Amino acid sequence: MKHFFKLFGSLMADQFIGCISGFMLVLCVAAFFKNSLMGFSLAFIISFGFYAYVTYNSAFKSGFHDSHRAIKDENYSGYLYMGAAAGALSAAPLMILYIIYKALNAGILGVYYMVANMYWTWPMINIFPNHQPLVMPLVAIPIILIPWLGYIAGYKNFLLTDYFMKLYQKFNNQNNQ
Repeated sequence: MKHFFKLFGSLMADQFIGCISGFMLVLCVAAFFKNSLMGFSLAFIISFGFYAYVTYNSAFKSGFHDSHRAIKDENYSGYLYMGAAAGALSAAPLMILYIIYKALNAGILGVYYMVANMYWTWPMINIFPNHQPLVMPLVAIPIILIPWLGYIAGYKNFLLTDYFMKLYQKFNNQNNQ
């Protein structure tokens, strides 16, 4: 259980870091791109890519250091949901804030919600301005999905770089023959 809450704390810190990266990009987009679609798209790619990288790595490390993995427990299947559960728990404060915002129809809570997940909501609402009610609750998907995949990959010690290196070597050997 301690392992689970350590992952949860790490994911909450990753969300905070993602917000900081989103805030830094607000100034750059306003200064360089004058709030254009290209600027918002670039801001989304950079800030969300940074968030996904940091979150995936923290979940990967947590899955890699799972105690069940260390003792080679073949019957253990809890790793399949550990990352998703920790991601859902870390998304709970945002979802509670969103539910209160929708229930009370208080505009200031919507601003707090957008600030709380700046890496995702701010560029997406500006890319799709007419779809704000749809974009806002969709923030829970990457918060749950990225740690889930990272934890499973860490538990299984599946490195994407190793897979791509094997694919490159296979392709390179076929071309040299």
